[in-house]
Amino acid sequence: MKVLVSGSLAYDRIMDYGGVFGDHLLPDKLDDINVSFTVDNLTENFGGTAGNIAYALHCLGETPLLLGTLGYDHHRYSARLKELNIDTTYVKIIDNDATSSGFVTTDSQDNQITAFNLGAMKYECDFNEDSMDFSDIIAIIAPGNIQDMVRLSKIYYEKDVYSIFDPSQSLPVWAKDDLITAIRQNDVTISNLYELSLIESITELRKEDIIELAGTLITTKGDEGSEFFMTGNHSSINSVSVVDVVDPTGAGDSYRGGLLKGLMEGWTLDKSCKLGSIVASKAVASRGTQNYFITFEESCNCISD
Repeated sequence: MKVLVSGSLAYDRIMDYGGVFGDHLLPDKLDDINVSFTVDNLTENFGGTAGNIAYALHCLGETPLLLGTLGYDHHRYSARLKELNIDTTYVKIIDNDATSSGFVTTDSQDNQITAFNLGAMKYECDFNEDSMDFSDIIAIIAPGNIQDMVRLSKIYYEKDVYSIFDPSQSLPVWAKDDLITAIRQNDVTISNLYELSLIESITELRKEDIIELAGTLITTKGDEGSEFFMTGNHSSINSVSVVDVVDPTGAGDSYRGGLLKGLMEGWTLDKSCKLGSIVASKAVASRGTQNYFITFEESCNCISD
């Protein structure tokens, strides 16, 4: 089975703040914020939603096909993708803009503030559906170029491709009707709790209506695990205990990689979500979004235990 992964490819600049963001936000001054933080441990990592999900799939023995864009400074990322045997046929190089960049600061309570420079993500990828055999394919549409997300949702729906829709960080730019259509066109919609509340706000739908529209709704809840809803069916999945949480950045993407691998193996949704939790537990125990490693065999042993 072939897996298509669309979304952002980015260089992540990750920083730590030893205090708590909330201690510096005055409730009566939220309309006039002027705050600075002294940060530690600045590191640059390969990231982006599509890159992180593809990396998780690589660890689990898959060769994902990436759909996205890189900028004129792509050389290090391109070399890494080649080294990982990740197919970049549909990764477009934008010669007049930089690769997307995320600037992530995490405080002592794992709250995060992220600034994102779109860069090359402002442009659509090179994907041409006429060149693709859509038999035996699974896909995920992760946050990336909004035109790509809308277009791929329509293509996968028309080609009867089993697809997961993950709007997450892209939600602020979605129009109501487009978001409702994308949820309806894909087989699964996934988000965290906060993002689910945004989906409810943008679509003006209740959670029950979103479940009916999506068919399957998966909600991740950090260290409280995850859950999925289908019409008439609900299941909760425990998180995997992590002794030392180093960096929560990218945990959601690694979860999605594990979820996809389970579905590719023909597993139930419940078991696939458990695999997602296992991979996510590895990601949060290392700094950066693509610096952990786990094999499929190792993850299967964790499930059987």
